[in-house]
Amino acid sequence: MKKTFGDRVFDVCNVLIMAALPYIRHAIEAQLKQGIYSVLRRRVQEGMPLTLEDIRWALDQGDKLCVHIVEEAAERIGLAVANVINLLDPACVVFYGEV
Repeated sequence: MKKTFGDRVFDVCNVLIMAALPYIRHAIEAQLKQGIYSVLRRRVQEGMPLTLEDIRWALDQGDKLCVHIVEEAAERIGLAVANVINLLDPACVVFYGEV
């Protein structure tokens, strides 16, 4: 969703989605430290940073922790987009790009 104020264009959805990935990483790592099982446990124990591809792979494997956290992030993004829509009153909203 792009909104123009004067000569500035804001790409709100892209910002929201990019902000979600660090949250997802942090939430997965925090749950793993508490002993919750995930197929990503070994990667985190080895000190490897979680990538978007790792998270996608875990989702494809049906990893319950990843599914829960990504669904939670999606709900929060949805609420944020709804709030932005109410605030800026755009003519349309377009989601695009890789998630």
